[in-house]
Amino acid sequence: MTPKEDRFVKEYLIDLNATRAARRAGYSARSARSTGPRLLRRPAVQAALAAARQAHAQRTEVSAERVLTELARIAFATSDEFLDWGPEGVTLRDKTLLNADQHAAIAEISQNGRALRLKLHDKMAALDKLVRHLDLFAGMRPGDAEEREYAELSDTERVQRVVALFERVRKAEEAEAENMGENS
Repeated sequence: MTPKEDRFVKEYLIDLNATRAARRAGYSARSARSTGPRLLRRPAVQAALAAARQAHAQRTEVSAERVLTELARIAFATSDEFLDWGPEGVTLRDKTLLNADQHAAIAEISQNGRALRLKLHDKMAALDKLVRHLDLFAGMRPGDAEEREYAELSDTERVQRVVALFERVRKAEEAEAENMGENS
């Protein structure tokens, strides 16, 4: 790999924009729009980017499993985990009673006078990312009736379907664990 290509790799990792990275690496501004994508196709550049990303992931201890765990924490958090309803109204549960999963789902807590606001991270976005990652709708092709039906669902209906699917998986896993316990 040339020194210029090496510089391109470093610049590309800043903002993941091939055109700007090519310009900053010293390639012609006029041809940067085609040079950047062309460089990204080079095996040596791809290998250098993969190595840099891997090193960054190790330094930051970021893994696919860790990201999926965080998404699941957000996707399956419910307000009743954080709030208590009683004769005096709604109160925020003591933070010492919350586990790590629940803490991870909180986007914001604020108080203005007596008004308390609890905001959780975007559940729909987390569910959507999990669905895509787990490929829960595998086998559907554009134009399939099921995909068209899914696209026409409201956000609430989509959440209900995904939650129902995860519930079926959970029950199947529990039944399998129960069967294994009986067979021991």
